[in-house]
Amino acid sequence: MVTTGPVLIEADTGDGMTTLIADPHMELPRSEEFFGYGSIEATASIECTAGTPIPISIKWASASGNDFAAIRVGARSPEPADLLDRAVAAASAADVAVVMVGTNDEWETEGFDRKTMDLPGEQDDLVRQVVAANPRTVVIVNAGSPVTMDWAAGADTGSAPAVLTPFFAGQEQAEALTDILFGIADPGGRLPITIPRRLEDHPALTHHRPDHDSAGNGTQRYGEGLFIGYRSYDAQAMSTRFPFGHGLSYGTTEWADPEVSTTTIDTEGEIEVTVPVTAEPDRSATVVVQGYVSPVNPTATRPPKELRVWAKATVPAGETKRFGLTFGPEAFHHWDTATNGWAVDPGEYDLVIAESAGVERSRIRITID
Repeated sequence: MVTTGPVLIEADTGDGMTTLIADPHMELPRSEEFFGYGSIEATASIECTAGTPIPISIKWASASGNDFAAIRVGARSPEPADLLDRAVAAASAADVAVVMVGTNDEWETEGFDRKTMDLPGEQDDLVRQVVAANPRTVVIVNAGSPVTMDWAAGADTGSAPAVLTPFFAGQEQAEALTDILFGIADPGGRLPITIPRRLEDHPALTHHRPDHDSAGNGTQRYGEGLFIGYRSYDAQAMSTRFPFGHGLSYGTTEWADPEVSTTTIDTEGEIEVTVPVTAEPDRSATVVVQGYVSPVNPTATRPPKELRVWAKATVPAGETKRFGLTFGPEAFHHWDTATNGWAVDPGEYDLVIAESAGVERSRIRITID
């Protein structure tokens, strides 16, 4: 909303150079706007009065044959200098503070790679100051990819006690978040990715950009190989901010020892594992039982463990639900480069029953003959 007073006029273009605000010699360099094809946004501050029109003249031309020509012009009131102070004051006066931070469609794009995992602008400082003012703070991270969360629970003294990550949940996101924050619905999702502590921990850091030859032809090298995602962190015994598969529930549960149908099979056999989970009487709980396979002495290069089966359900308050996991031949196979096909190697394996890639509940040693 634009109000009476100073107003910032903003403009950037799709492709090529531009002239802006009566300055025919201002050639704007390229930025990350418009999927990396746009110019740097230029701004000018002018005084505005409600009801008084302001003439704006835009002269813009696109190169012949340009497939991606665009221009964007907008206006907004400048942010108050004391905006952060206002947020801190509001948090101090509240019973519970809710801070929404994240990225947007300009940061989450397909045209270029982000250069940092940090939140844009002063959002990290906003979180820290609000948490310091009110220790009962929920941080909602509205982003489509991992961000640095040095302020997350357990990160340091005075860290945020609760973090909710909706991953751009769409037009009904506000309704869903309201139900979760007020306890009407359970935040029962699980992370489909690993959130590292810092960008330097990411396994693709050194090779996520393509190599180019003298002719400009690019080659993308997937250097992680088999150790993509959580498999790399496992192999390096590296701690993460939040592991793959992590998630919580308002309800609390007790996991009993798993029951196993057999501990010896052949290469075509399967094993049934049953995990009884009981919800405490005060509230139902969303539970995801994850089953990983870990070869004890692999003959080929393999990750320490891999997710093979899982089961998800809501356990009613005070009740017990038995989660069944079936480990068939596909749970143990790997790609054999010698035969150019899938193969199951005889030997010992651990069936890892877990809440996430970082939280194991139990291990069951089995043998494949």
